[in-house]
Amino acid sequence: MDAVPKILDACCGSKMMWGDRKNPRVIFGDNRAETITVTDRSHGKADGSRTLIIEPDVMLDFRHLPNTANWVKTGRMIFGKKPLTR
Repeated sequence: MDAVPKILDACCGSKMMWGDRKNPRVIFGDNRAETITVTDRSHGKADGSRTLIIEPDVMLDFRHLPNTANWVKTGRMIFGKKPLTR
């Protein structure tokens, strides 16, 4: 498998849409790096909490990307799904 990054996930968050959060073909970017505890009852814990770890490979703001023309020629840029709301 070609390990050269071909995909830029420009707002990766906690990388929830990826089966492999360390996929070598992806450069994970976000404008924040933090750990957040949220309450949403989605993981069966008694208190309804879970921890999100936002740990991008590069700090970037998708509204001000450098060299976007280069990405268009050499790879793919994706934006994850919008957060779900109740």
